[in-house]
This record gives sequence, C-alpha cells and structure tokens, in this order.
Amino acid sequence: MTKEWQQALVAKFPYQFPKGGFYFAIGDGWADLLAEMCRRVDVVLEEEWKDGESFRWTDIKEKFGSLRASNTGPEDVERIVEWAEEVSLRTCDICGQDGRIRRGGWVSVRCDNHEEVSR
Repeated sequence: MTKEWQQALVAKFPYQFPKGGFYFAIGDGWADLLAEMCRRVDVVLEEEWKDGESFRWTDIKEKFGSLRASNTGPEDVERIVEWAEEVSLRTCDICGQDGRIRRGGWVSVRCDNHEEVSR
C-alpha cells in the first residue's frame, strides 16, 4: 500500500516518477530525506529534463543500510544522490532521528530507540 508521504512526493514532483506507480523500498524514517533529495533535484534540473520522459527515478531502495536512488539524470543529480546516500547512513530508517549502522541479520540504520527493531 502506498503511504501518504509517497503519494505527496509523487504529486509534488510528478515528472520525477514513472507514470502508473512507483515502489519505494525504504523505511518511513527516510521520507524527509527523500523529499529533500527530490526538491534539490528539481532545483538543479534544466526545464528540458522536466518533460516527464527525460528524467525519472528508476529505483529507490535501501541496500546494506544505505539509500540507493537510481535515475536517468545528469551528473548534477548524481551529486545530490551521493549527498542523500551519505545522510541516510546516519538517519534512522524508522523514525528519521540520528542513527548509525546496526548489524544483526540485516544491516540497517537505526537510532538507539529502534536498535532492536528487526526488519
């Protein structure tokens, strides 16, 4: 089921997402980070990239505790993605508070309050 923050993000930046739906494979704690990443992308992209075909996210997921955001954009976007990936390594993927990499079955970023929450 699509969550409200996901629907709001797609509605705010429709050209960034494929038509027909998009699956976000990340925790709710990264919702604000993802919104900021999309906002920054919107600022740096020239208008010709905003036609709904030229730029789009192809995959947004968590892998080994870090955000991964694949896209069809220019180099400017890659710098933003690198920034977001770095921030994700210290942001709890459940609540968005300061966190750190936790290992134990799955590798994830969790705050002290969510350290024991399994995936």
